[in-house]
Amino acid sequence: MHTTFVNVFTHPARVAMLGALCAAVAACGGGGNSDPVPTPGPAPSPAPAPAPAPAPVSACGDMNELLNVINAVRAVARSCGGAAMPAAAALSWNVKLARAADAHSSDMATHNFFDHVGSGGSTLAQRVNAAGYSWQAIAENIAAGSSTATATVNQWVNSPGHCQAMMSATYVHVGGACRYNAGAQYGYYWTIDLGKPF
Repeated sequence: MHTTFVNVFTHPARVAMLGALCAAVAACGGGGNSDPVPTPGPAPSPAPAPAPAPAPVSACGDMNELLNVINAVRAVARSCGGAAMPAAAALSWNVKLARAADAHSSDMATHNFFDHVGSGGSTLAQRVNAAGYSWQAIAENIAAGSSTATATVNQWVNSPGHCQAMMSATYVHVGGACRYNAGAQYGYYWTIDLGKPF
């Protein structure tokens, strides 16, 4: 099970390659018996096989459970790696943050990586901006390997940075997503984005 955390407090500036394969095929027609037989040239090399399609990525986990478990964690004062964190108000689900989180979980599951930087170089701020959430503070927790929201939130509770992000009274919104890919190293990829709007 893996977790990682990033926290951004200042608003940064907003910020496919496709390949094509062409093959030309020449054909000749033959005449009657009096036509000379053409000398065959070298056999054309076969076109490269297309890359296999990535394994299908599907939604996983229960987002209602995710929100409920996070809010249950926030309802109780706790120590996050030695930092005393008082109980905090419940977070509200935000569809735009959920969209940003889903984009990142889908990216990690599809491209088989685990990092806050997207496969195309996207950052948390860029993903949240692209989803249309206007923010003054944001944070992101990611985790991989657990199949349930409860197990994933427990991973975050046991990691000081993740725990502090979930417990922070700064944030009032959360959106999350889980994506599963049987062909990826960790299978399950979770993201939550926490935010405070302008």
